[in-house]
Amino acid sequence: MGNNNSHYEHQLHEERERSRRQHEAAENHRRWLESERDRIAAEKERELEAQRHAQAEKARALALQHQEEMKRAQEERDRIQQEKERAVAEKHANELRLIEEQARKQAEHQQELQRAQEERERLQAENHEREMKRIQAEKEEEIRRGEEELKRLEEAHRVQEELRALQEQMRLEEEKKKMEELARKTEEEARKRVEKEIYLREEAERNLQEGIPPVKYPTGEEFHLMRQKLGYQEGYLHIAITGCSGCGKSSLINALRGLKNSNSPKGGIAKTGTSETTTEIERYYDPDSSRQWLAWYDVPGAGTVNIRDWQYFNDQGLYIFDVIIVVAGDRFTQTDVELLFHCKRFGITAFVVRSKSDQQIGNLMEDDDGDSDDEGDNEERKRNRLLEARGRYIADTRNNFQALLQQVGLPQQKVYIVCKNALRSLVKDSKKADVIDEVDLMRDLTQVAKDKCQSFLQ
Repeated sequence: MGNNNSHYEHQLHEERERSRRQHEAAENHRRWLESERDRIAAEKERELEAQRHAQAEKARALALQHQEEMKRAQEERDRIQQEKERAVAEKHANELRLIEEQARKQAEHQQELQRAQEERERLQAENHEREMKRIQAEKEEEIRRGEEELKRLEEAHRVQEELRALQEQMRLEEEKKKMEELARKTEEEARKRVEKEIYLREEAERNLQEGIPPVKYPTGEEFHLMRQKLGYQEGYLHIAITGCSGCGKSSLINALRGLKNSNSPKGGIAKTGTSETTTEIERYYDPDSSRQWLAWYDVPGAGTVNIRDWQYFNDQGLYIFDVIIVVAGDRFTQTDVELLFHCKRFGITAFVVRSKSDQQIGNLMEDDDGDSDDEGDNEERKRNRLLEARGRYIADTRNNFQALLQQVGLPQQKVYIVCKNALRSLVKDSKKADVIDEVDLMRDLTQVAKDKCQSFLQ
């Protein structure tokens, strides 16, 4: 509104300025006409004087006649000049009347705008007062609803605490049962390992009788030929992904390179499936240009009909690799232990990765739920159940692995618990949401790479 008033005041000022300039122009024109009239009169006077002097000698009689004519001419000129001056004065008066009329209309228009502005301000003030009353009423209603919601949440929290205490009691009872079952399974596995060791010892004795040594070290020529076969290149970090059949090796190698299993195989995707899909070692380059010095190898799974455990390490040529990642699926097996023994024997850096962790945590949640109705759970309860199952899974995995290493006489090392989706997001987009050991795995792999591939990292 202030801008409109300024605009109208500016227009009125311009109109007054224009009227003043027109008045000054009319006055200047009138002065010019007067000076022009005087000039013309002076010129005529000189001409008449010259004529008089010229004709004075001719005839004195004609002088009187000439003077009379000159007098009449002068009177006519005066009359014409007066008419011109009167016309100019009338024109100037008309212009002044027009300017005054425009100024009057402008003033009336300005007054009308002022009245309209005052009316708008009055209406705005009334609307503002009504709006403030409405907002105040809404705030009071919102405070009342907030107080009611707070009371409801406090009651729900109390009920939830009672449920959590009951669930904790049930969990402790269930944990006790699981520990008893785990002790029984551990005893059974120990018995099976003893039986297997007896079998392996007998088989080793039979192999020795047949001239087949149980542990065979490659010759220099075999080492060289295997490097050529698998495309070993100096300066690269060669990483083999190994483990039992179906433990998720191909999914892990895709996730480590920031790829999905569903991507087209033309993009260098390791094949995945419920059965063993890798029958020969396949090499994959890292799609990230900053990590092209990494060479990933998907190794066929051990423990199948075609590949026996005791043949696996040597026949696959695993002794040429810089790093071996041993993938453990649902549980740790004797095959995983043997792979770690071979890595120690050949001085190869070994990483142990527990894959499919998201599936295992989901299964643990389902076991804990029993017959409960998941649809009745709120988001907070589901989140708490997920965190509880996740914590128990991580603790059980680490404890079982460390106990296994101690039992078989291997040095203690970390087991990396990963989920393929979290690992892929971390590698591709640097997202760290809901990670377990994915960040540690990539950091430790990078450190090994820095130690072995300085030329590529410079």
